[in-house]
Amino acid sequence: MKASSSKLRYADNNDDVIDDHTEVEKTVDDHDLVDVDGENANGVRDEKHLIMRRKVAEGRLFGIISRLFGIISQKCLADTARRL
Repeated sequence: MKASSSKLRYADNNDDVIDDHTEVEKTVDDHDLVDVDGENANGVRDEKHLIMRRKVAEGRLFGIISRLFGIISQKCLADTARRL
């Protein structure tokens, strides 16, 4: 690859000369596009997306359980304080 002050020459692109200020669009394959449900254009679930959703669900469940334990412990402490 040769580089000059104003132009770049890429050997991979049939030796086309590209101006520095020209935007080159990156092509994206269909399997790289994932919708909100984690399915790509072919209808296949993205494993990374599913793992992320599972971790979020586990975090929410942990938060709910810890809040319940907090409420139960406060209730027990209040009952114990009333008995004294």
